Amino acid sequence: MYYQIFKELPVDEDIKLVVEQFGIDFESLFGFIQLQDITNKMTKLKPIFKKYYISCKYRLFVEDGLNEKHCITILRHFLKVKGYVLKLHCNGLHYIAKKKVEIPEPTSLIIRFD
Repeated sequence: MYYQIFKELPVDEDIKLVVEQFGIDFESLFGFIQLQDITNKMTKLKPIFKKYYISCKYRLFVEDGLNEKHCITILRHFLKVKGYVLKLHCNGLHYIAKKKVEIPEPTSLIIRFD
């Protein structure tokens, strides 16, 4: 499990599909979120969500009523896999800014008991 919500790590193509539903350029990950018909757009991606989410999270975010709030939460989950944090600023429009979170590479540790 990854982040305790995914059965397996989402691949880049699927992350790109989710991000593009919001009208965001995947390469820059910066711009205005388009929330018009977002629930309809995200409903089309249900097979992708079922593939990655563990069953209880899939039920919570997708099956039991996909709304704008759940769609933004799903976007947050998928962006987190790539090391991004979603920040929303509401000034009449939803705005996305990215902040790359540096995830350190695991280092090996050798413990010797002499």
